[in-house]
Amino acid sequence: MVNRLIRFIWRRRDYEVIHISLIFLVSVLAMVAVILPPLKKPVNPALPIPYYSIVNTLLVSLSLWLLYYYLFLRLVGKDPLLPLSKKITYIRALFLSSLWVGWIGEAIHFTADTIGNFLNHNPNDPAWRIAYFLDEILGHIMAYFAIFIMGILGVMLEMQYKSSQLGKRGIATISFIGFLTGIGWSVALIEGEAAKTFLPLMIIFSGAVILWAGLRKWSISHKPWSLFLLIVNLVAIIFTLAWGIYWRGFPQFSDLGLI
Repeated sequence: MVNRLIRFIWRRRDYEVIHISLIFLVSVLAMVAVILPPLKKPVNPALPIPYYSIVNTLLVSLSLWLLYYYLFLRLVGKDPLLPLSKKITYIRALFLSSLWVGWIGEAIHFTADTIGNFLNHNPNDPAWRIAYFLDEILGHIMAYFAIFIMGILGVMLEMQYKSSQLGKRGIATISFIGFLTGIGWSVALIEGEAAKTFLPLMIIFSGAVILWAGLRKWSISHKPWSLFLLIVNLVAIIFTLAWGIYWRGFPQFSDLGLI
């Protein structure tokens, strides 16, 4: 009964991209967990690790591994034990490299955030500045770059293989998930002080996908992962630019007292 209902909502061939999109959404929203008040509470007084650090690290790390499995193995349709072409082997190596960079970034973020909880907020204190750099800058940048690069590699994979056209419900579902992911991605970049770093990259990526589609003269609905990422990036670009223009910069939500 449930399976028939799911088939009615979207076709079976849309499953994989929707699964991948949901995993991508979870990985992005996990980075936004820092803004949720209940998750800011420490685990216990003896070890003041905020819950959001644990949630963020676990969900992002798990999502990156699932992205690798779905986006690479399932999208390509290859058995991991079978020999791959040289091009796909390189892409796979980059996938794994990005995955580990993201995992290490989350580990750095988790550790520095825990240490920062033992320090008083004092920008003149070298120890506080080091913990802040590792937590808010290095850890965030590494994790965000991992997700961004894995997304781009997914587009490169999709270019190598013929994809089936999405149905109308599939396009609507992916567009909705892409919109939510784009908002989450923008919030994560702003709160993670990474908007200036990634905004130019997102603009270049979106322009490249649109140009590529135009030169190839195909409908982007035939490339569901590219469609999803294009929606994510365009929504994030618009939201981030609007935020920057309104505030004449990219202040964190926490700095403005909004969270």
